Amino acid sequence: MRIFTAGQNDEARRVDAFLSRLMPSAPKSLIYKYIRTGKIKVNGKKPKPETRLSMGDEIKYFGDDALLKTEHSGAPQKAGEITVLYEDEHIALLYKPRGIACQPDEKRKADTLVDRFKWYLYEKGAFIPSEEHGFTPALCNRLDYNTRGIVIGAKTLSGLRSMNEKIRTGCVRKLYLCRCIGVPNPREGMISAALVKDEKANKSRIADRGKAAKTKYKTLSVSGGESLVEAELFSGRSHQIRVHLASIGCPLVGDKKYGAEGSGQDLCAYKVQFDFSDADVLSGVAGKTFVLPENLR
Repeated sequence: MRIFTAGQNDEARRVDAFLSRLMPSAPKSLIYKYIRTGKIKVNGKKPKPETRLSMGDEIKYFGDDALLKTEHSGAPQKAGEITVLYEDEHIALLYKPRGIACQPDEKRKADTLVDRFKWYLYEKGAFIPSEEHGFTPALCNRLDYNTRGIVIGAKTLSGLRSMNEKIRTGCVRKLYLCRCIGVPNPREGMISAALVKDEKANKSRIADRGKAAKTKYKTLSVSGGESLVEAELFSGRSHQIRVHLASIGCPLVGDKKYGAEGSGQDLCAYKVQFDFSDADVLSGVAGKTFVLPENLR
């Protein structure tokens, strides 16, 4: 017999989902058989597959030990260094440099920002895969490959759920610095133009029947035919700032995909403002504004 204790990242997790992570090589039919035949007990009682766990619940396992994940199961792949701008028990603010992806994709399968985040936490002992039963550190927002700036990382499931809800309800303001060709006219305003994305070409465009998108912008300075513009997103569409500013005749410097010359857009997510107070696990960032240091912009 083995005994496991549900941790904070197992709160509200179904028993069958917990067991799927505990026994990664076991077929679902065997997992349900173990539950049905009493080889799994939660707090001394036989659970149902849909029983929800609470932190501190005792799970007794009477099955085959060979099916259990090993101590090093799920250990993250080694990755490069990461700059952490802020960190508490649940949330971290990360700096994503230009030229790395936030998440693995078909082109970039290793050393992404989320890989670096998991490796950073693993090395310092804040993420121990063998003690987790379904959660791995994750990112709450993303930036394009050639966009640099602040990305919000979640260290716990409760942090991820809470931050995603705050983002969904508009309680997290994200502001960007953009170096543009030309000068917006008017110099500040709101661009409301729906977008659709061509997934194959990885390119978005304005379309009447696309997904609604709004970008607020303000020109901060003008020099040599270029302008420094602050942009704020009121939706999170793919390439939104790049497409919207290009649509008013001011593509981002270096953004070849949307009308400029170069090899990558001059775009930086430089400020995040957390406009909420009823924070719970997000008390560390509630009501605060974080600005990227000038040397990283």
